[in-house]
Order: sequence, then C-alpha cells, then structure tokens
Amino acid sequence: MLALKYSHQLSWGELRFIEDPMHAIRTVESEHGRRIGGKNIQNAHLHDLPNGDDRRFDPYRFLKTKLENGEVFLVNHSTMVPAITSLEIDADGNPKYTFRNSTSQYFHSAFRSALWHIPIPKPMGVLRDEPKPEQAKQEQEKIEREKHVILLNLEGQNDRPLPLKHNITLYVENTSQGGVAVRQLSNVIYNPYSKVFSTEKGDGLKVYAVPDSLVEVRKDLNTNKNLAESESKGLIKALTETGQETRADGAILHHFDYIVPVPLSLKVESVYSNTRESSPSDVYILKHEDSDWIQTIYIAKHKKQVLSEGSFNTTIEFTGLPEKGKFTLIKQNQNRQASPVTLFSDLEYKDIVEPKSIEEWPVGAVLKSDDDQKPSVEWDDWLESNWA
Repeated sequence: MLALKYSHQLSWGELRFIEDPMHAIRTVESEHGRRIGGKNIQNAHLHDLPNGDDRRFDPYRFLKTKLENGEVFLVNHSTMVPAITSLEIDADGNPKYTFRNSTSQYFHSAFRSALWHIPIPKPMGVLRDEPKPEQAKQEQEKIEREKHVILLNLEGQNDRPLPLKHNITLYVENTSQGGVAVRQLSNVIYNPYSKVFSTEKGDGLKVYAVPDSLVEVRKDLNTNKNLAESESKGLIKALTETGQETRADGAILHHFDYIVPVPLSLKVESVYSNTRESSPSDVYILKHEDSDWIQTIYIAKHKKQVLSEGSFNTTIEFTGLPEKGKFTLIKQNQNRQASPVTLFSDLEYKDIVEPKSIEEWPVGAVLKSDDDQKPSVEWDDWLESNWA
C-alpha cells in the first residue's frame, strides 16, 4: 500500500514504513499514473500530482521538496529503504530511533514533531487488583484534545522587501503542561505554517521564532529545552498572537506577526572614463562615523561582494550596515602610490541612496556633500587609527 500522509495523519505502526525521501519520489514517479501494474497512491489528489495531460517540465518538483523537508511522508509497506532504520521503546516508555544518513535535518525535525501527537504503545500486563471506583471513573473520562497550527504573518524589517530565504527554529511551549508542544526547522518565506500539533483543551501556548543568527538563543534551547533564560536576558521574546480561527479540519489556526530581519545593505557602482582607472587591486572602505563599525571590500578577494566587474564599471555591495548614523566611503589602490579618494563623507543612508547624476568618479578627486565642508581624512592618520 502507498499513501502520502502529513505528520498528524501517521500512526505508530506506519513509522517503520516511511520511505527514504530520495527513494520515495522515485516510487511516486514510477507508480503514479501507470496504466498496467501501477499502485494506487492514497491522497495523491492533495499534492498536485500530474495527470496524462500534464505538460510541466518537472511536475514532481514541489512534492520532492515536501518529501525531503518532512512536510509530507510516503508510507510504503513494501519499502526496502525505510527512512527510520531502527525504532523501539525504552524502559521509560520513550521512543528510540535512528535515521538513514541520507535524510535531512528538516526531515528529522518534522519526524520528531510528529512523535508528539502519535500515541506510543504501552506494554501489556496482567491486572491483579481491582481498580478503585475513583480510578475507574477517571479512566472512563475521556480527555478532550485540540489541534493547533501556527501561522506567521511575515513583514520585512523597516518595510524592506522579504529575502528569498529565511530559516528559523519555530518553538512552541505548552505553558499549561510544561515542555514542548512543537519544535521545527522552517524556511518561513517558503512555508509560514507550523505542523499540526495537539494539546489538551484549554492549554496555553507561547510561540518563539529563533532565526539562525541568534546563536546563543539556539544553544540555550538545545541545552535547557526551553527559552526561559534567553527571555530573562532580553535576547528574545515570545511573539504576540493577533487572531485565531478554526479551519475546516477542526484545527485552530493561530496568527502571529513576525518581523523578518533584513540587514541594511548598500550597493556602490563605480563608473570609469577609461580602463586604466579600474584595477583588481582597488579597495573600498565604508566607515560608520558614529561607531567603530567598518567594512572593507578587496575587489580581488571578496568576490561574493563584487556583484559585477567590467572594464568601465564595478558594482560592489556592503552588507549588515548599522541602522542609523553617518557613513564615509574611501577608495584606495593597494599597488599604486596615489592618495586615497573619499567618495563621500558624513552622509546618512537616505542621502547616499538618493539618485544622483554622477557620470564618473575621477581618480584622485574628493566627492563631498553640499552641507559637509570638513577636510578629507588624512590617509596616514586614518591608516594608523583604524584600517591597520
């Protein structure tokens, strides 16, 4: 039997039959739509699988990504390559398992999240004592549970456009029961939803989005299994819920606003009047006048920050600029004896990025703003105080 299932649809007995994602996509491509001998794939209609008239170049591309990231699992009772190579229950009743080496960290995180709402089989035993009336009554009472989904409503920092990729660890704490309700790695630009998870009815939740850049917070979460220490230090705070609704499948959809960090960047284009002005030995230095922040780009060395390089123009990009303050940009050649050139001095970011009709920056010239009459920084003093 073949079935495509989300994590909340899995049962304990199906975990051993989850096929390795690399082989799962091949199984789907091989079996789906075969007129002779093909196997029916349950839930295929939910994943936009191609039909006979499909003319897309790679109609299985989106399903492949979902399988690799654990957004969906292929349950194949005949698989020879299971994603979980061993699965057992230890003496304390906790699951123990190992993954195949080919599976990704996103798949691991999705599988762990699935285990939170899959009942673990308990050992069978002989009941020797009659249960007490109170105990029997409690066992008869069924605990009501709720399904939940977190939706992050994304907004770029300071209204900047969202990046193409932004990975976070989504951590949801059950404040009523204590412990983790869900924890998953996610590229929120591609998928701002959490996995479906369940709690007892009325349980409280705290939601955190931990970007990869917050290294100390991630260490705290891995070590202490919660973010209480990081929150007390002001390193992170829980997101604020802005609304909720009940989906057609009965899950409660919780809305949270999340500001995606978009570091300030600056693109600089140099236009030359002749090829002798451009050189791989050129160095551009951007200084923040209100702090000790400085960034240096060597044209010959920092290729990731050189967006284009031609005979008559060069485009470079400075990244991670401070949000406020004034900047100075200096150009120098490592091999020539020419004095450094101050391309602009003591300008705020908004003044730098305003369109200007500058045809070229002649070597040796000093470009300054209209309201800044300060003399250019002396090269020797500046070299001793900062760059060296």
